[in-house]
Amino acid sequence: MCATLIRRGVAGIFILSLSGGAALASAPTFGPLNTTDAALADARDDIDVAAELARPFALSSPSDTDTDLPDRRAQWFIDIALVAVSGYTQVRENATEGTRLSLHDLGLNRAETFALGISAPVGEASEVRARVRYYYLTGHGNFDDSVVFNGVTYDPGKINADPLFFDVRVDYRGDVLDFGDGGHLRFIAGADFKYLNFATSGHTAATSGGHDKSENFWRQELPLPSLGLDVQIPLSKVVDVTGEAFGFRILRWDSLRNEGGTIYLSQDDFEASLGLKFHVSPWCDIGVGARFDYFSMNEQSNEDGNRFLMRDVGLFANASLSF
Repeated sequence: MCATLIRRGVAGIFILSLSGGAALASAPTFGPLNTTDAALADARDDIDVAAELARPFALSSPSDTDTDLPDRRAQWFIDIALVAVSGYTQVRENATEGTRLSLHDLGLNRAETFALGISAPVGEASEVRARVRYYYLTGHGNFDDSVVFNGVTYDPGKINADPLFFDVRVDYRGDVLDFGDGGHLRFIAGADFKYLNFATSGHTAATSGGHDKSENFWRQELPLPSLGLDVQIPLSKVVDVTGEAFGFRILRWDSLRNEGGTIYLSQDDFEASLGLKFHVSPWCDIGVGARFDYFSMNEQSNEDGNRFLMRDVGLFANASLSF
C-alpha cells in the first residue's frame, strides 16, 4: 500500500511540475494573463506530454489492490476417508504354505485413512503434488481350524491382525485441455511406494515350526510408476466437479532382493475418485466425494511366497489451504 501511494504521489508531483512550468512559459512577461484559446491548447498539450512521461511510474493494472492474491500458489491439503474393505492375505515360508486368510474373517472389514500432502505450481498450467496416506486397520477373528501364517501355526481360536499400511506418492500434473474458469483435464505421471507390515498374534500350536508372526511385505516393494488423468469441471464460481484415476501394473519384476533366490514382484495399484470441490474463500477449498482403491501384490521366491489383496471403497472429505 505504501509503495502504491508513493508511486502515485511521485507521478502527480511530476505532472503538476511540468504542467505548471508549461503554463508559466506560455504567459507574457508583462501585462495581463494571456487566456487565449491557443495558450490553453498549448498547456493541454504539455500536460499530455507530462502524463506520458510519468506513465512508467504509475501502476500497470487499475484493479491492483493489497488484498489480491496470485492465481498460482502452493497448497497444503488434508484428506480423511471411511472405507469398506475386502481382500485376503497369504504368506508362505519355504515349503510351508500359508492359509489364505480373508480380511473379513480377520475382522478387517473397514478402515479409516488419513492423508497429508502439498501441491506446488511449476508452471502456468502444471503442478507437482506429494502425498502420504495412512490406513488405520485392526481386527480379529475366530477360526475353527488351525491357521498357518509365515510358517507359524496357530491353534483354532482367536487370531489378531494388526497390519501397518501406508503409501507415499509424488506426481506431476500438466494440462491437456483448459475448460476456462479453472476447469481442466490434466495427465498424471508419478511414482508410488507402498509400505505394508502384516502382523498377527494368537495361540501358537506346540507343533509350529516357525516363530515370526509378521511379514514385511515392504522389504520386497519397489517405487512404481503411476499414470492417469485428473479432471475439474466448474459448475459455478464456487463449486467444481472433480475426478481422477491413476494406477499401474507390473508382472514378475526383479525386486532387486534375494531370499532363497531372486524375489519377483507382481503388483496392481489403482485409485479413482469422484467428488465436489467448494471454494469457500480465496485461501481455502473443501472437497467431498467417493473413492475406490485396488491394491494387490505377489512376491515369489524359493523361500517366500507372499500375497496380499485389498479393495476399499468409501467416502472422503478434504480441505486445502493456499499460501
